[in-house]
Amino acid sequence: MIWTLYKGALMPDVEPHVIVNVTIDNAKKLLKNYKSAMFVLWYSDFNKVDTCEGYFVIKQNIISLNELSSNTRNQIRKALSCCVTKIVSKEVIASDDRYETFTKHNLRFTKNVESKSSFYNHILNVKDNIEFLACFNKETGKLIGYMENKVGEAVNYSIMKTNTDYRKLYPNYAMFYNATNHYILNGKLYVSDGFRSLDHHSNIQDLLIDKFKFKKAYTNVNIYYRWYFGFLVKLLYPLRHIITKIIHKSSLQKIFTLESLRRNSLISCL
Repeated sequence: MIWTLYKGALMPDVEPHVIVNVTIDNAKKLLKNYKSAMFVLWYSDFNKVDTCEGYFVIKQNIISLNELSSNTRNQIRKALSCCVTKIVSKEVIASDDRYETFTKHNLRFTKNVESKSSFYNHILNVKDNIEFLACFNKETGKLIGYMENKVGEAVNYSIMKTNTDYRKLYPNYAMFYNATNHYILNGKLYVSDGFRSLDHHSNIQDLLIDKFKFKKAYTNVNIYYRWYFGFLVKLLYPLRHIITKIIHKSSLQKIFTLESLRRNSLISCL
């Protein structure tokens, strides 16, 4: 099994429906091999538990206009009348239009702008299982949005950016609607917007649930800490509300949220 390290968390590089069995001995060996990892994190019982705090946001069937509210139907129809979406190569995505889309999106939501050379390098060196869906203004042919999707037995919507100058055309609605139906009709088990947000920095998942009838696929969260890091987390956890008010760090909030999910899994889900 391939493991990936992300901000101190060591996680299996598999789709959430794939069964992962990790023993304490396995976890200890992994932490010994990955010196910079603070904990091993894996999910279990994907979409098999009734309710808990951990979940992925998924859609297992096509988006039918009949299941949506009249307001959402109108927004999708406007999007489809103004936008055209299609699967494209990474070379098409590595363009000035695409960089403009990336820059304007990040300036509005994150205030961070990556250099053009770094941006192009990322696109041209993505893994073979990454697929790009581009959204074009139907009138001008200009690229106004894109999705970066990880494709396997299922599909994970890993990145979406839209040029904020064109938000009234609803390019994100066109991409979510067309991408979801494309992948489901082509036999994918489900499409996913990933695991729930740990710091509530984005409302995309709420939009997918409320507008497009995605659902919460509840999942157990399992964590094995490096001993001293686990000691600190468990020591400070009862004071988490006070600590996060004093120290406004997103990474700290995420750690406490993960610990809450771990505890909730042990109490409510197993």
